[in-house]
Amino acid sequence: AVLTAFIKFAIRGLSLRYENPGPLLAEFNESFERTVGNRDLFVSMLVGMLDTDTFEFRYASAGHDPAFLRNGSSVRSLDVTGPLLGVMQSEFETRTIVLRPGDTLVLATDGLTEARDRKGEMLGSEGAEAVIAAAPASAQLLADGLAKHVAARAGNRLNDDLAILAVRVRDDANA
Repeated sequence: AVLTAFIKFAIRGLSLRYENPGPLLAEFNESFERTVGNRDLFVSMLVGMLDTDTFEFRYASAGHDPAFLRNGSSVRSLDVTGPLLGVMQSEFETRTIVLRPGDTLVLATDGLTEARDRKGEMLGSEGAEAVIAAAPASAQLLADGLAKHVAARAGNRLNDDLAILAVRVRDDANA
């Protein structure tokens, strides 16, 4: 709980100083390594900044499972842009995408892609893309459907944490 509080406080503070998430992650990584001082402790993270006027989404990902962008029934993974935090000094590339009306951005913990079926096989990124593509357009129904799919896949028992955030740009956003 103390580590989680440190991370939240540090990221919020750094977000006031940086317009792009890549340099923010680089500074956080350096602070994290110095503060924690344990090479066996690492963190994955995605930091994203959404401009709600232009729908520009700038992000950097430190070893975190990919985020997904859905456009209609087409889904693609957003690239990981750097290594895990706390492992080594590194640059973290900022990537930018522009969300269009009807697009849905899906962020999730590894409980989505690492959801195992009864045979022990993981869903993986491609499996997650297929489930996202088949889900309803509503962001809430999409997130609910992903959670139900993961639970059903695991025999209605979650073996890992699962957090999902789905953000959909309204179809009339540019009108």
